[in-house]
Amino acid sequence: MKRDNEVNPKFVFENPPVYSELNKSREINAMWKHYAHQLKKLRAPLPLSEVQHLQTQATAQGPVPGKTEKQIKLEEEMKQARFKSGRFQGAFHRMSARFLRRRYQSLLKEYIPMISQGEGGKWNVEQAQLPSVNPFPLVQPRHMNGRIMKNGTKVGEVDAKGAYINPPAMASRVRKD
Repeated sequence: MKRDNEVNPKFVFENPPVYSELNKSREINAMWKHYAHQLKKLRAPLPLSEVQHLQTQATAQGPVPGKTEKQIKLEEEMKQARFKSGRFQGAFHRMSARFLRRRYQSLLKEYIPMISQGEGGKWNVEQAQLPSVNPFPLVQPRHMNGRIMKNGTKVGEVDAKGAYINPPAMASRVRKD
């Protein structure tokens, strides 16, 4: 079986002390750190469809999907137990869309190999990438139109990025009452 050149199975302490004996706990901690880092490199490749699903979850906009019947039933049972005992039982919270999106983004930033079939029937393994996302939210069409002032001039019209198309000029008129 072919071996991955990126994975180093042997542990070598990088900075050993020169004049004293190495502390055993320091050596063990360094070994754990080394092997955990090497284990992250040994992730199993995912098919393209799975990676695309992770990418859509990482860039998804909108609310978190609703609760399932099982979650609703479990919450009801916890509420009943709370009423009987008078103590809080379980957690009544939902993960926000932002929290889930950031978890998927951090997952994709780590090394995730992706399998794709290349030329001649050979399989290619590439690293999955986090898709580039517009840092600004999309402006809805109803907000792009602007508004019409009392004197009939149209102001506040913006493009898809939110920049003014025709910047409103400063009113230099003096109001007469």
